[in-house]
Amino acid sequence: MKRREPTILRFVSILYRYSHMYIARKLQPFGLAVGHHPFLLAVSRHPGNSQDAIAEHLVIDKGTTAKAIKALEASGFIHRMVDLKDRRAYKLFVTDKGKKMGAILDKVLLEWQETLFRGFTPSEKQLTMDLVKRMAENAKQMIHISEDVSS
Repeated sequence: MKRREPTILRFVSILYRYSHMYIARKLQPFGLAVGHHPFLLAVSRHPGNSQDAIAEHLVIDKGTTAKAIKALEASGFIHRMVDLKDRRAYKLFVTDKGKKMGAILDKVLLEWQETLFRGFTPSEKQLTMDLVKRMAENAKQMIHISEDVSS
C-alpha cells in the first residue's frame, strides 16, 4: 500500500500545539490561564463588543467564550458593563491590568511569529500570510455553505 503524504492539517495542528506551548510558558508568570489569551486580545482590540460578538470573531462556541470571559473578569483583566440598548447583554472592556497584559501578549506573539518566519524573505512572509488567509476564508465559506444546505 502506498504511503500517503500528510495533509496541511497535520502541519497546522503541529503549529497550533507548539504555539500553545510557547505562549503558555511565556504567560505563566503573569497569571493568565492557558487558552484565555485570544479572548483578552479580542476584548482589547474590540472594546465594547458583546460576548457573542467575541465568540463569533474568534470562531469559538458561546459556552467556551462565557467561561473564559468569566475567568478573565474574576482575574481582573476585563470588566463588563450593561449594554444600555439591551439590558440582557454586556459590553466588554479591558482593565488597566488587562491593558498591561495585552502589551505583554503582543510582545510574546510578535516574538513567536518572528520565530516561525525565521529564514523567510519578506515576500515569502507576505505570500504565506496571504495564502493562509485565503485558506481560512475558503474554510469559512464551506462551513456556511454546509450550514445552509443542512438547514
